[in-house]
Amino acid sequence: MKYYQLPIASERAGDEPAMTDAIRALMMAGIDVRRPDKTPYQLKVSETISYYPAKGTIFIDGTAGALPQRGLQALLTLLTDQPCEQPLGIH
Repeated sequence: MKYYQLPIASERAGDEPAMTDAIRALMMAGIDVRRPDKTPYQLKVSETISYYPAKGTIFIDGTAGALPQRGLQALLTLLTDQPCEQPLGIH
């Protein structure tokens, strides 16, 4: 499913604190964060970037594995340090 067709992220019953904290922080930062229906663990923060709050892993689609940087702060830094010609869903 395309990024913009995914539901806007919202908290769900049974979420781990890391998930609710990530959703709140990303929304407060003005980031268009999406959450696939079929997984309780993944957030999409752009068409190519997934974040898994419980482990703090950041994945770029098409790469071999997770980035070495981990955690919500690393994700926020990645999203806010991107050049303007590579939109990442930041408003």
